[in-house]
Amino acid sequence: MRILHVIPNLFKGGAQRLAIDICNELIKTNKVECKLLVLSSPKNDFAYCSSNIDIIYCNVKYKLSILGRNNIEIDDYEKVINEFNPEIIHSHLYFAELICHENPRKQIHYISHLHSNYSVFKKPKLLSCWRKVVIYKLYEKFRLKRKYLISKKKYLAISNDTYNYFISNFSGQSKKTLILANAVNLNRFKTSQPPSHRSKINLITVGNLFVNKDQVFLLDVVKYIKDRNYPINLNIIGDGPEKTNIINRVKFLKIEKNVTISGQQDLVEEELKKANLYVHSANREGFGLTIVEAMAAGLPVISFNAKGNKDIITNGVNGFLLKNKKASNFGDIIIELFNNKEKYQKVSSQGLKTSLKYGLDNYVKNLILIYNTNES
Repeated sequence: MRILHVIPNLFKGGAQRLAIDICNELIKTNKVECKLLVLSSPKNDFAYCSSNIDIIYCNVKYKLSILGRNNIEIDDYEKVINEFNPEIIHSHLYFAELICHENPRKQIHYISHLHSNYSVFKKPKLLSCWRKVVIYKLYEKFRLKRKYLISKKKYLAISNDTYNYFISNFSGQSKKTLILANAVNLNRFKTSQPPSHRSKINLITVGNLFVNKDQVFLLDVVKYIKDRNYPINLNIIGDGPEKTNIINRVKFLKIEKNVTISGQQDLVEEELKKANLYVHSANREGFGLTIVEAMAAGLPVISFNAKGNKDIITNGVNGFLLKNKKASNFGDIIIELFNNKEKYQKVSSQGLKTSLKYGLDNYVKNLILIYNTNES
């Protein structure tokens, strides 16, 4: 079976990490020939763990015009398809959807991996339909939908929330849409020394520094805990456009000694081992891959109800899922876990058990089964 995974880039991100993990697992089996096609320049933030993968880079252009003056250049992509002749094309992230379905081929089965609730799929509000950007998105969406309808298709949703979002905006696709929750390489996060209370609250959060991730909120949590005379440090793993706002907020709250901004890290598992609690402040998540990674490392997780992570966390059992975005609520749970060793260990243990459901081995076995049961 020849499988081509297609992704816009290999920048640090959950979708990119999963695509790399999938390809690494697929090439271990003799029944599969797998390649990874990247639709951009050869910048690979996962070079440390992707040396075994046959990665192809190609440059493409894709810009639509409602006046019919489209600027679409995908010759490099088409050349790869002609040479490799894949039986399955598995696309990741929205830009890859556009490229892969521009010229769908009858003999190829297409898998669309729905890593999040793509905003372009959402039905617009009636009063906003006159706006130029909305008209453009509608044009792009319905054009893509027509391509979907003439393709041999399956869609993989990473959570119940993503599944419901997609089928509510793409009616008639429910029979072709499956839920396959994300997975992690559990071996990376195993440790012979489970996290402990230690003498300090060591928080960690992992994710790109975007507005939606709202790491700025966590700074108010640190301030709240510090003002109650608890020793605390927050390690922020990631980079992005919100970095300046985070730095400025740290200075404003005068918590420079309590916050570490570590930037992008290849071996996130090593950073998790230094912490004793994982905090997640995203307003919306398709799934929450870093939450599973934290659980696999034995860290109790405190998070907001960001829709997709509801599939992972049972509030008060294997972690905490807060509804109200108040620093005091968030901080009080952290303090309670720090003070209550028995509760800490119970939540840690339950989280570790939960993480076992998201192992990469079983995930790829299920994925191959999906590949093998593709229908016309």
